[in-house]
Amino acid sequence: LASLALAGHTAAAEGAAVIAQVAVGALHLFATGVWLGGLLPLAILLRQDDRKAAPLELAVASRATRRFSLLAVVSVAALILTGAYNAWVLVGGFPPLFGTEYGRLLLLKISLLLPLVAIAAVNLLKLKPKLIETASMPSKDGSAILKRLSRNVAVEALLGLGILLIVGHMGITPPARHVQPDWPFASRWDWTVLENGPKARAGVQR
Repeated sequence: LASLALAGHTAAAEGAAVIAQVAVGALHLFATGVWLGGLLPLAILLRQDDRKAAPLELAVASRATRRFSLLAVVSVAALILTGAYNAWVLVGGFPPLFGTEYGRLLLLKISLLLPLVAIAAVNLLKLKPKLIETASMPSKDGSAILKRLSRNVAVEALLGLGILLIVGHMGITPPARHVQPDWPFASRWDWTVLENGPKARAGVQR
């Protein structure tokens, strides 16, 4: 999965920059595969355990959720860092972000990523502790927690699939940095006006 970075936009750099860009791109792809690729198996496991919700099944679900949560936290941290670097390299600013097809695809990707991360945070901070508590002291709430957790994980997987479809389209779209942006708004930032206003420039620098 990580080797796909050699065939993407990150491999189009020259000189020493190509090494850094390919390495970051490979880590981004690997973290994506680990996190999103593990969601569907986890959802299936939770659904199977919910059918009985006996102490053994609750213990299995609790342990699997704990281990996957740690993996997901590390993966998401890697995704945020590598994604920010990739955005800087391939987009480079606000005009290309809003004024090119690649930039708009990136914004759409982020619009799906934000609710995905929000659901993952609910699973991590709210449902996982409840599941662990129920597994140590089984109660009638175990099945309800498993149902909600498995449903949330399934929604995560669907959002992740949408992100992968967008990323596939981004892979065949010219990077925003190399395209003349078509600014879609009525006004835009223009820092050159500060050259004619020393007081304004000093205020901004302050």
